[in-house]
Amino acid sequence: MDKNKVVIDIETKKAFSDIEGRHKMHELGISFVGLYSFSQDKYFGFFEKDFPVLEKILVKDKPEIIGYNTLGFDNPILDYYLKGAEVKKLPQLDIMKEVYEVLGFRLKLDSLAQATLGEGKSADGLQAIQFYRTGKYKELAEYCLQDVKITKEIYEYGARHDKVLYRGGGELREAPVSWGDDEKIADIINHGLKEHEQMQFEYLDVDADGAGKKRNVTLEPQTIKEGKLTGFNNDTQENETIIVNRILNIKKTGNRFAHQGALI
Repeated sequence: MDKNKVVIDIETKKAFSDIEGRHKMHELGISFVGLYSFSQDKYFGFFEKDFPVLEKILVKDKPEIIGYNTLGFDNPILDYYLKGAEVKKLPQLDIMKEVYEVLGFRLKLDSLAQATLGEGKSADGLQAIQFYRTGKYKELAEYCLQDVKITKEIYEYGARHDKVLYRGGGELREAPVSWGDDEKIADIINHGLKEHEQMQFEYLDVDADGAGKKRNVTLEPQTIKEGKLTGFNNDTQENETIIVNRILNIKKTGNRFAHQGALI
């Protein structure tokens, strides 16, 4: 992956009902900016007093900006505060825009996160404004950085699967996307099947209500069919089947096997 990328999300001091119109969007103000740096694998938070530091980072690194509705919301306000950074001229990937161009309708970040990751936002934007107005700055930072985290993980999922997930008509559906240069999950699995490579999967178990719980499962892959992977689990000494769409990441253990299931 090209590491010169950051995920950005802003929280505002005011709501749209507090200003005269979108043409004066800068009047919303910024109370906090959350950022994840792929090059440092680290999350950062910036209150207004820290904006000169943020501006210097963006001017120096000129990273690709990844976000959710950044083109229509975050960037115009950031440009007002960080004039030297010229945020709108930086490389951009707006996940909301990418998904809209595929589906023809907009999805909320929370809806996409719930379907793709099994988790969602911790609150909403109006609650974040209340955090700012009541001096709950710790809660404000935590809320914003949670949005950054789920945006990052949706981006990573899309880069690894060439799709993201959403719910429509009471069922889980796929929205094809094309971003990032990560090795694809399906390609890694197929190579592992061919070479008899043991793999550790970061996997998302999802209950009937759509809530997800992550776990690590190590398998010796045997077959992949209709979006499901079956492999031998050395821990349980049984075959286990997992859904490919629910694989968040893969690590190769370095171990090889020779049809282990047939030897038991």
